[in-house]
Amino acid sequence: MHPKTITQICDSLREQCGNMVTAIRRDLQCHHVELDNKEAFPGQHSEMFSNMDLALRHLEDARMRLGKVIQYAGDGVSKFDKPAAQESAQSA
Repeated sequence: MHPKTITQICDSLREQCGNMVTAIRRDLQCHHVELDNKEAFPGQHSEMFSNMDLALRHLEDARMRLGKVIQYAGDGVSKFDKPAAQESAQSA
């Protein structure tokens, strides 16, 4: 088996980050999140949800930064900045 390239590694990690974000959002929306009726201290529950939101943002940021690794492992230009004609010519 050939060693993986940095692009392949980052593609895999980006996919995993995206899957985690999707799963967390789905679970938060589809399942009733059970909390104790009373907070042990004021703001406890809101702090919990704020930290969950931050965790999601960090996963999204990690996914974007892995995309930047892929970008700079290539030609240094984001695939979103390339004209469609240039991309189709490169993939041909």
